Amino acid sequence: NYYFDGASTDGATGAVSFASNINVLASATVGVGRFGTAYAPLFSQNVNKIANVTGNLAIAGGTTLTVTPANGYGLRLSSTLALPSAAATLSVGTATSSNVVQGFEVAGAVTGGATGSGVVTFTKAGVGTLVLSNNTVGSGGNTFGSGGSIIDITDGILSVASGAALGDSANVVRLSANSATKGFRATDSFSTGRTFNLNAATVGIDVALGKTLTLNAAFGLGAVGNALQKNELGVLELNAANPTWTGALTVSAGAVKVSNASSLGTIAGITSVAGAPGAALQLNGVSISEPITLTGLASNVLGINGAGQLQALYGTTSTDSATITLATAQATIGADDTATLNLTAAAPFSGNQALIFNTAGTGAINVSGALSASNPGAITKIGTGVLTLSGDSSVTTPYVATITVNAGTLTLSGAGKLGGTGAITVQPGGVLTLDSSGTNVASRLSARPLTLGGARFNLVGASNATTAETVGAITQLAGNTVFTLTASGTGQANLTAASIGAVVSGTTYLFRGTNLGQAAGAGNATFALTTAPTFVGGSGAAGTTTKAVLPWGIIDSSASGVEIGRAHV
Repeated sequence: NYYFDGASTDGATGAVSFASNINVLASATVGVGRFGTAYAPLFSQNVNKIANVTGNLAIAGGTTLTVTPANGYGLRLSSTLALPSAAATLSVGTATSSNVVQGFEVAGAVTGGATGSGVVTFTKAGVGTLVLSNNTVGSGGNTFGSGGSIIDITDGILSVASGAALGDSANVVRLSANSATKGFRATDSFSTGRTFNLNAATVGIDVALGKTLTLNAAFGLGAVGNALQKNELGVLELNAANPTWTGALTVSAGAVKVSNASSLGTIAGITSVAGAPGAALQLNGVSISEPITLTGLASNVLGINGAGQLQALYGTTSTDSATITLATAQATIGADDTATLNLTAAAPFSGNQALIFNTAGTGAINVSGALSASNPGAITKIGTGVLTLSGDSSVTTPYVATITVNAGTLTLSGAGKLGGTGAITVQPGGVLTLDSSGTNVASRLSARPLTLGGARFNLVGASNATTAETVGAITQLAGNTVFTLTASGTGQANLTAASIGAVVSGTTYLFRGTNLGQAAGAGNATFALTTAPTFVGGSGAAGTTTKAVLPWGIIDSSASGVEIGRAHV
């Protein structure tokens, strides 16, 4: 046993060295902790202290060495650990958080061990953490195992910072602890082609904050339905196909980065992302048909730095053709700058929870299926990129929920059409575009009311056809709003609104369009109100000083113009 009080009293990491060789001939337990007497009665809880053994450790085959750390102490072996040819067990008896001194660290070279395919070279047992911290490649590195021998984790955590720490490159990491929070931990970034075997009904892989573990080989599977949970705030990248895996994947924290279209296995296994800041499924230029469940969190923009619980990564184009389930509260889906995310399921969403779309920079999210009823419960668009809805959501069970554009552009194009009466709000700098240049669809907004504040409203008409759009009452918030109505060829772009409410003092509407001010006809755009607004001034003829006008209304007869006059009777 190694008991001492250390030389500091503030919780800082400290070490005391012990020069001795350890030969484990039969199963044994080594205790590590504090006396609690050096500073008595003060500082009885000093922690993060290390007993550093500088001698060698040898273990006889078939035996178990159990390290039992206490009081925030740990044991470090800084010299060689010689494993026997018959598998031994290294057990750590106390669970610890990843940001404190770990129970047992082997910093020296690990050698020997049983070899051969399917043969266990050593077993990690106990609820605590075993750290293999020798990252040397080549001479002086960890050389244990070979030929597909197995590192079997039956309990607790095995923690490494490199692939070299895991010994021979053909060694298999077998996750046999039946727990979502036990298994393997990567504390630095590295890529490996070794096999990770999911050998229990539920297993866990942790990756530390700011680090990426890349797996370039398919999972080994004790059973095809075994499940995996990703823990801690780093990134687990899956870069190999898992065509037979039917188990579930849960992203509890950090990200799972999908770099192979088949890495998530078959559609029988659902992928779930927790409702916690910093949890995400990242799509890295892949086309998948994966059922995804997003658990939201009220009043939060989720994902890594708010980039989305389902996130298309920078510079890539990714597609998911399966329905996304919105389980609870408000979820977030995002596309990075220059990224495109296509959601192509006929029914893209299930669940009446609110949903945020975050398109950063020039990022784009395209939803081609039909929204229905209140699935999602409400839509909020943020980020400067574009969200495009191109499915007809006005039939069968029309989509009725509210939509808010806080930033960027919401576009309805193709067959895109909304149902219901839910209000649409476009905040300052936001853009709402109804684009019939490809497919001509009338009344895409189904006469929904609009609330506009310093916003942009664009109606793009069909070429050589009449595009007619009808909206409900328009309510103005503070800011200067621009309506742009573009007719093409011999087509028309005609917008009719139920009314315009009271205009906030100091704000304006700019109505501009192709030949706006002319009667409806080929090549013209028009704007009409069902209920006339209140004009200011007299009833004089055109061109007179007593002509009634709308002091907040500005007209331009070009779709790119700024102003040629005030709106008048």
